[in-house]
Amino acid sequence: SYYIGEDMKTPTKPNVYTVGKYSEKKVSGNTSNNQTGSTTTNVSSISSGSYYKIKNVNSGLYLSAENSNSGANVMQSNASNDKNQIWYVVNSGENGYYNLACQVGDGLKVLDVASGSSENSANIQLWGYGNSYNQKFAIQKNDDGTFSILTKTSSNSKCLDVAANSKNDGANVLQYTFKNGNNQKWIFEKVDNFSASQKINPSSTTTTNNNTSNTTNT
Repeated sequence: SYYIGEDMKTPTKPNVYTVGKYSEKKVSGNTSNNQTGSTTTNVSSISSGSYYKIKNVNSGLYLSAENSNSGANVMQSNASNDKNQIWYVVNSGENGYYNLACQVGDGLKVLDVASGSSENSANIQLWGYGNSYNQKFAIQKNDDGTFSILTKTSSNSKCLDVAANSKNDGANVLQYTFKNGNNQKWIFEKVDNFSASQKINPSSTTTTNNNTSNTTNT
């Protein structure tokens, strides 16, 4: 996925899975354990240790994991009661940065910039928790009350971005230079009455420099 000039037609999307070039894909696989009975509330500030659904301003669709595997793609999708749309947001132990743990499946998987890349169009995925630099994100509040999710890999110059300003279910989420676009803005909806699942204990985090070293927390 990538940006082109305003007056140019969008090229055909390739149907291959390489970094930054994901085709639109619906959520599949293990997204079990729905959270029926929980309620959500829009928030004006982020509380570490809380659960959120994260809605894109441009599309009204939600940040979602394709499944519970390491390497699972992260995309936007229609609202559902599945845990693949619920994120446990917690201070990473490094001032100003958070980890976002997806509640899908049994293993602890977190939001991750693929290969620790600082480049535009680097893919956003799930990966086993290791508190590495590519799993740390700054959550910036915008002037309009929304939030943008900036990546530590880019020294906060890039953010989570819905590719090509898409409003489609299954559109890919990637890293791209922050331009204050609505496809780079998110509304955090706090999930109430939610039973704890995949949590991170910041006191036992271990900082690593790649996404292959994982720390198990209980």
